[in-house]
Amino acid sequence: MAANPLASHPMQMKLAKLPDSELPKFSGKYEDWLTFSDRFQHTIHNRKDLSGSEKLKYLQAALPGETGRVIESISITDSNYSTAWDTVKAKYHHEREIVFNHLDRILDQASVQPGCIADLEKLKANCNNSYTALKTLNRNNTLGEDFIVKIMLRKVDPETRKEFKKSLCDRDVPSLNTF
Repeated sequence: MAANPLASHPMQMKLAKLPDSELPKFSGKYEDWLTFSDRFQHTIHNRKDLSGSEKLKYLQAALPGETGRVIESISITDSNYSTAWDTVKAKYHHEREIVFNHLDRILDQASVQPGCIADLEKLKANCNNSYTALKTLNRNNTLGEDFIVKIMLRKVDPETRKEFKKSLCDRDVPSLNTF
């Protein structure tokens, strides 16, 4: 009887448990971070049956291309998973960028062609997705002000916009008074 090749590679055996279709992939776009983070935590991060090194392998697989560069030099060990996850969160859980990207997504929607139900459905779905993400960040009470600040930033020249962003000392969404 031939030896089981997976028996000598227990990590491969465990990694084979999760179908590729279940592993979320992150695009690297701030507006996709909340969905990715939620799905990754549910699918991988919170699992007790996976070691830190296995979670780190899944995290690397979930960050294709340029997105994964932020953790490419981290060695695959059980103790490094937390460092890698914290590094990814530090880069992409940037509330101001997430909020402004969702507001851009809403404001940049194409106009609906007369009588085109598909365009209307797409507009509704895209706006609803962004609105839901903003609610997840508890932006309900400041959403109007967020829109005004975003529109004002769109109305100023690029140099002024750049200087304003440099003047902000944290990752929070600026208020109208900050402007």
